[in-house]
Amino acid sequence: MIMKLMRFGWRQHTSPDYSSILCSKNFSQLGVNMNDNVIESVRRSSNIEELFGDYAKVKRQNGEVFVVCPFHAEKTPSLHVEPSRGVFYCHGCGASGDIFTIPMKLEGLGFIDAVQYVADRFNIEIDSDLDDSAHAIREEMKKALNVAQHHFSHAVSNPDAAAYLAERKVSKASIERWEIGYCPSSSDGIVQALRNHNLVDAAVSAGILRVSFGSPSCVFVNRIIFPIRNKIGQLVSFAGRDISGNAKAKYINGKETTLYSKSSILFGLSKAISSIRDWNRIILVEGYFDVIALHQAEVTEAVASCGTALTKDHVKLFSKLTDKALCFFDSDDAGRRAASKALPILAKSDIDSLMVNLPEGMDPADYATSNSLEDLLERIEDAEPLLATWLHSLSRTHDKTPHGRQAAANEAVPVIRSYPLIARDVVLRQVADILSVPYLALKRLVGNPAPTEVETSQSKPHDPLALALAGILMRNEDMVSDAKKLINLDWIYGAEERDAIEKILSGEPAYTVARKAAEELQPKLHRSAMGAGHEDPEKSLGKIVSRIEMRHLSRELPKQEGADRLVMQKRRLELQRRLAIR
Repeated sequence: MIMKLMRFGWRQHTSPDYSSILCSKNFSQLGVNMNDNVIESVRRSSNIEELFGDYAKVKRQNGEVFVVCPFHAEKTPSLHVEPSRGVFYCHGCGASGDIFTIPMKLEGLGFIDAVQYVADRFNIEIDSDLDDSAHAIREEMKKALNVAQHHFSHAVSNPDAAAYLAERKVSKASIERWEIGYCPSSSDGIVQALRNHNLVDAAVSAGILRVSFGSPSCVFVNRIIFPIRNKIGQLVSFAGRDISGNAKAKYINGKETTLYSKSSILFGLSKAISSIRDWNRIILVEGYFDVIALHQAEVTEAVASCGTALTKDHVKLFSKLTDKALCFFDSDDAGRRAASKALPILAKSDIDSLMVNLPEGMDPADYATSNSLEDLLERIEDAEPLLATWLHSLSRTHDKTPHGRQAAANEAVPVIRSYPLIARDVVLRQVADILSVPYLALKRLVGNPAPTEVETSQSKPHDPLALALAGILMRNEDMVSDAKKLINLDWIYGAEERDAIEKILSGEPAYTVARKAAEELQPKLHRSAMGAGHEDPEKSLGKIVSRIEMRHLSRELPKQEGADRLVMQKRRLELQRRLAIR
């Protein structure tokens, strides 16, 4: 089974038994043809130290390699890597494994997808035949994206596109480096290119084409095209900027797919990772042109979200690489709102946040392309604490009357509550000072942490039976249809667990469910998905569903009377006998 990968650890110093994994029932049912020689080849040709560097700070000390563990919260590196053997062990949380364990745990991938992920990351060609429909669809979508990208890149020489990019001061080198493209007003060319490769359906799934009245057309007509790549540089979607002046929206982003989630992709991150580590900071901007302009000016630690506000998933992408974020937003009301939304998210992740201030009416791209590198760097180095900058802006927004001060304080409360308890008192005093409100009154207004915050800090327990059920279904997606007939969601106690299982039963991919789950539930779902699997999956599923139903009956039985109570008692006895036999 896949889970044997998690069985080998630092102390044993043995390699996983890939042949037993691949011969397991789950993989034979999927029709996977990827033998252990292929997997060993990928493992030998990849670099575990470099892959960890995509997620966290890596330090060499006396010839040993240590990593700030991406599997739990820490500041001092306690995860020890043995590059020659391709294994790791964390002395802080006990996480262990090999290079494939990293994407399995951090990206929520199954074993085969993890092998493919590592192969893609290190440009390793592998030969595998998969009948797994979900995997096959993703591979077809990747092909469609690459065909579209090739077509868009060739079209960027269009006079209208070239004139617009020249007006935005995008150099030819940047056009090539960022693979900027163009989609003309006619979709005929790209539709035909995709049809020639039998990829029209995959292109629709990937958000490149839409179908109206049975005829496919491109989503991005009359737009400059920005390829969107994930952290390891894989093409996952596109974004487009209208240059016709006739579109309702200046920018559009590709739709969410199994390859692309806006809340967990940062534009430019694959190109910025090494600079983020080297400079120990990340520069957050709002637009694609902002990222390109800053990189063109040799400020290469800049990234942007893809048409959405900063999220906790975005912060997870870089929080182990650096603890400092500079918000370099437009100098308008929208930019200030973006900064105020980013502040509590960064604070909750223990990221020091600064604000780069721009002259009124400018955006980072304007400033980077119209000033020298020295002026740009000076502006960046003069960044001020984001909290103080935001508070001064908040204070100016509201008048100095008692009601105005009350309104400002009310707006500041959610931000104050986002800080850890000790830092919160320091922040309280700073807020009281800048907003000119009494400290004690503000402290009473903030009050105790909200119940959800207390629960998060104490890592509330989750239902072990529900986690076991989720784990079996995530490891054996072919059993979901059977589970839907057996399980009643009302039997699942805990809203977060019930939500996750409902999504699994509705057919969402396991890795998507794990990624979108509540923050405290995510690592538990990952562990369940890769946990022990000694028994036959079908028997395990039946046993867990029976235990869940019996627990539900035991809770509901005291509330029942008469015939209903007798029916429940009979059913509970039946379940007890069934579990005893098993």
